[in-house]
Amino acid sequence: MSAAAAGAGPEVRDRYAEVDWIKAVGIVTVVVIHALRPTWSPHASDFETWLTHQLRFAVPGFLFCTGFLQARASGAGAAPIGPQLRRLLVPYLVASIGAFAYEASQGQSLDVEEVAIDLLTGSAFLHYYYVFVAAMLVIVTPIATRASHRTLVVWTGLLLLAQALWYASTYSEWESLLKPADQFWRLRSPVFWWSYFFVGWMVRLHAAPIRSFATRWRVPVSIGLGVLLVGTVAGRLLPIGMVPFFLLAWLQTFACLAWIASLTVGRARVPAVVVWLSEATYAIYLFHLFFLLPLQAVWPQPSGRLDPLVLAGQLALSLIGVGALVALARRVLGRPRARLLLGA
Repeated sequence: MSAAAAGAGPEVRDRYAEVDWIKAVGIVTVVVIHALRPTWSPHASDFETWLTHQLRFAVPGFLFCTGFLQARASGAGAAPIGPQLRRLLVPYLVASIGAFAYEASQGQSLDVEEVAIDLLTGSAFLHYYYVFVAAMLVIVTPIATRASHRTLVVWTGLLLLAQALWYASTYSEWESLLKPADQFWRLRSPVFWWSYFFVGWMVRLHAAPIRSFATRWRVPVSIGLGVLLVGTVAGRLLPIGMVPFFLLAWLQTFACLAWIASLTVGRARVPAVVVWLSEATYAIYLFHLFFLLPLQAVWPQPSGRLDPLVLAGQLALSLIGVGALVALARRVLGRPRARLLLGA
């Protein structure tokens, strides 16, 4: 969900139905994840924990879309990173200031050093780590543009291998060697995230044959990917070892994104609500918690159990609230300023 993937990129670009759908499904999924209680909460139900683990494809999807939209062939020239960072960081700064104000209103004490560190690392609300990752990728983009196709293939392969080892090492004797000890830095690690960006980049460089094949053979491709996706979900329910379990989790993310893309690639018409969600993705990501957190405070889930009505209500009201904010910002400020200030 960098500037480009979040709808904060150039005003005019080719529309790719699969990108709009991945972003739209992803941002709704993000709100659902945050509406669920975190997996470490003693009040979370087993179903919430299970569901949270099945919905981990959202941020990888944003990074895939970012790489896809940012990709340029070797020697094509890199877009200046200044405007991209501005479109990414100005809305983030506005949202972070609001987050600090909200936390202060809840009685949390903040000092200057803590605020500065949180701003630099994307830690306001604990959920803005994505901005840190996206900013690093914006900085890396000119290097990727100047790299040869062979070099990009090697980079992507090495990142995928490193990521597979990362997942396979979870809860094993190799974990301490392959991962930062601090969960804070795990969520900001290039090994954890960058492969999605470069897979998107490589797909864009070969978009014509890939999209042509997927469109022509949509039914068998989507069925095959759907079976693979169901298989990864079902496989994790079996009494298998930890290494296969986490490798299936890794594969599940790619299977889910590929399945969404296979169903939507090449579609001539994209529903207006999907386009709106796609273009407002970054604003929704940054500002939905300002609506969701108060709702959770006054309308909480029962301890140890998930109430679908509460979840649906929190999700709907949060999306309506942030949607109204985006619409108001666009009307009052105009699209360019709303995009610059709020990512809207």
